[in-house]
Amino acid sequence: MPIDRIYYDERDEMDDSRVDAAEHRLDGSPTPEETTLSTPTIPEYGVDLLYQESDQRGFLWNCSACNGWTCLEDEYETGNAIAEPRNEDPFYICSKCRDPLKRERAEWVARKPDVLGHRG
Repeated sequence: MPIDRIYYDERDEMDDSRVDAAEHRLDGSPTPEETTLSTPTIPEYGVDLLYQESDQRGFLWNCSACNGWTCLEDEYETGNAIAEPRNEDPFYICSKCRDPLKRERAEWVARKPDVLGHRG
């Protein structure tokens, strides 16, 4: 049966032969779309490999104090995403000015803008 769109949930847990069979259902579509969702299991395999081959989009928040942009995912890896002052609630911090980050405006930004047709 031909289809226009496939969503793979937990792609790394799927048998590759079944994925190949599902992909052929897109052959007759004038506008085929594939979306892959998963937690990476092995480096350079499955969803991790697909992400490495993509434009590697990150979700960046705009800081109202300095107009800089912060990707909280990147900041978590460095341990600089959250301030935890004594006797106050924790808050996210701008990676540029280190002020509290008000999460009011954000956008997806490609880390590899030269990669076309493969959003990640």
